Amino acid sequence: MKVPANMTDKSVLILCAGVQSRWGNIKIPKQLLHAGEETLLDRIVRQVRDRGAEPVIVTHLEELQRPGVRCVCPKNRRWKAESLLDLKDSWGSYVTLVLLGDVIYQGHVMNRIFDHDGIDMFFGNYAEIFAYYFHNNVTVKGYLNDVIQRCLNSPDKGTLHSLFRAYIGEFTRPSIERHKDRSNVFTHVTGDGGWTRDIDTPEEYELFLKEVVKTNKLDDLPRRPI
Repeated sequence: MKVPANMTDKSVLILCAGVQSRWGNIKIPKQLLHAGEETLLDRIVRQVRDRGAEPVIVTHLEELQRPGVRCVCPKNRRWKAESLLDLKDSWGSYVTLVLLGDVIYQGHVMNRIFDHDGIDMFFGNYAEIFAYYFHNNVTVKGYLNDVIQRCLNSPDKGTLHSLFRAYIGEFTRPSIERHKDRSNVFTHVTGDGGWTRDIDTPEEYELFLKEVVKTNKLDDLPRRPI
């Protein structure tokens, strides 16, 4: 297969293409809220680069563009799955990691995502999905397109959680369908008191500041100059 010039073996996409329908009257994009000394988006960009990869920011907002970071805008961006489908040219030739720009990832959670080297995998807690890892050599040629289309027809239209449900549904391989615990396609990454979480509403952000930042539980801060 000939790989387009803008594709690499591993692609890391940071999805920031949503419309923030639950963000109320606050005008600033939620990805520019601060987690400690960094914005949520800058924190993820640094975490990706600290692990030897170059991120691609997926957004339609000029203010979310970062110097020296490639930025792409999907034609359709109403839902995460729709954006993902529009970004085929930005998928890695071998592996693609999908991260969310409104998630505050603990360092050990990001390590688990980047250290994964197996089959397609979702990462999250038992309520939400925070990241997705897939192999293009299997998925692009196989069932992912059908899975995304089925996800877009679901009632909650295109969240990573609905993508997960579609993935383990009728379009998945029978060997996966038989595993009721789904542990072979889902990794729980926020156990043992972990606080990795997404920020969907102003109330969730205030709770994060109260429970994590103000109690000095925020880890993986930026490296300080020597």
